[in-house]
Parts: sequence; structure tokens; C-alpha cells
Amino acid sequence: MGKDTDFQRWLKNWALLLVPAVCAAAAIVTYAVTFRDLPATENPQAWGTFGDFLGGLLNPLVSTLTLFVAISVWRLQRGELELTRKELEQTKLAMEEQAKTAEQQRQEQRFFDLLNVYQRTVDSISHLTEKTHRDTIETVTTNGKSALAAYLSDYNDGGYGGRKWTEYAEDGRASWWRVHRIEKITMKSQHECVSYWTKDATRFDHYFRVVFRILSEAEGLLGDQHIRYIKLFRAQLSRSELIILAYNLWLDDEGKEMIPLADKYGLLKHLPKGHLRTTLEQELPPRVFGRTRAAELAPTSPAPPTEEAT
Repeated sequence: MGKDTDFQRWLKNWALLLVPAVCAAAAIVTYAVTFRDLPATENPQAWGTFGDFLGGLLNPLVSTLTLFVAISVWRLQRGELELTRKELEQTKLAMEEQAKTAEQQRQEQRFFDLLNVYQRTVDSISHLTEKTHRDTIETVTTNGKSALAAYLSDYNDGGYGGRKWTEYAEDGRASWWRVHRIEKITMKSQHECVSYWTKDATRFDHYFRVVFRILSEAEGLLGDQHIRYIKLFRAQLSRSELIILAYNLWLDDEGKEMIPLADKYGLLKHLPKGHLRTTLEQELPPRVFGRTRAAELAPTSPAPPTEEAT
């Protein structure tokens, strides 16, 4: 549709005034036509009668138009107020959504800050390994996840020889010799494991506490998304870390406090198969290993022999 002309805009603005003006003109014309045969008069009473005539016709009309205008203004104001209310509600909802998003981002950032602390903690771990050459002994320093792997498989760490925790974790054949190599000690019981763990594990206390903090604060920070983010964290754990954490849950009194969280998040789901996992599956709840039923831990019963086999 084309633009309104000046006359059309004027007509829209002054249409209501035209109604009483037209009615007044019609009343005057009607009065003049009706009393055209009467001579003009200067009698004030006659003009008063004429004014009463016009007032009697126009006053109800003007009052009606005034009421119409008042109702129209009221409806317009009501519509504007309703529109304003809806806009305020939408603004409020948008602000609440923004606040919710900002809070979620803030909480997610706090969780990622914890992950950064975890990464810095892992990087701070170091391990010294002595490598004997023909004429010299070389000391090699490793850091981070490599340090954990080196510690688990070191021959000389802590004054004991023989592959220690790694062998026990894999096949249960771990053994130690005293430095003077007189007495051979084979570690198979939990009590013996605790004895060796107590000597070694204090160097990792800060690491275990950071992991505990991540697991304990995840749900409060992330709400319904905490499982997904813990899976992200769990995916970062190396094989050596899983073995270290498994020993901590099993052998350390402070580490046992983490068992409910390990059960909640299946912390050792990817612990490598071997003697350590087989042992711990009998000691710890099945969900620690990502299993929901104890029946899943039961060994599969062999099939009955067939006639051909017998």
C-alpha cells in the first residue's frame, strides 16, 4: 500500500472533531430552513432559545464522543501496559537465562580450574632413576605422568630392587630384595603391600587430594552435567595413574575415603587387567570398575563336556 496523503493523515487526526462540527452545521441549517420565514430578531430570548436548541443537540453528542475517546484511550493504555508487561517478562526471562548461563559458565570454569590444578600437580611430580653404566651411575629425572610410570617400574627406588608395583599390578609376581641381597621378600598379601606403600606413597599425597577434590566438587559445580565432565577427567588418567589410584584406594586409610566417589563415577573402569584388578574386584564395590552388578564379576562357568570331548 502507498503512503497516506496529507489529507488522509489530517483526516485521521481530526476525524472525531468533524462529527460534532457536521452535526452543529446540520442543526444550524435545519433551524434556518425550518424558521426561514421568520424575520431576523434582536430579541435575546430568541437567541437563547436558539442556543438551547444547539446545546440540546450537541451536548449529548459531545459527551458521547468524549466517552468514546476516554474508552479508546483506556484501551490503548491497557494494550500498551500489557505489551510493556510482556516485554518486561521477556526481559526478565532473558536476564534470568543470561544469569543462569553465566553461573553455569562460572561453575564450569571453576571445574576447569580444578583440572588445571590437577595438570599442574601431575607435572610437579618428579622421580629420580639411577642407571648404572660400566664406569658410572647416571641419575635420570623424569616428570609428570612419565615420573609415575618410572616410579612404578623402578628397580632401585626406595632402597629395594626388582620391579615393584607394576609387576604386582600386571601379574602378581612382584618381589623385593634387600639392598644387601640377603633376604628375598615376595609381596602377595595386603599387609605386606601396606608396608611398602607407607614408605613410598607420601610423595603423591597432594596428587590424591586434588583428585579427591575434583570428584567431590563435580556435582555441586556442574549439576546434571557432572557425569559427562567426570568422564572427560577419567579419560585423562594414564595407566600409571590408575594403578597408583588403585593402590591408594586399597592400601591407604585416607584413600579409602575416596571409595564412595570412585564407586559413584567408576573411577577404575579402565584399570588394566591383571593381579591387582583381580584382587581389588574382590575388595571394592563393583561400580568402582564401572560395573553395576556383582554378577558381572563372577567368572564364567565352563560349559559341560560333550560326549565327543569325553
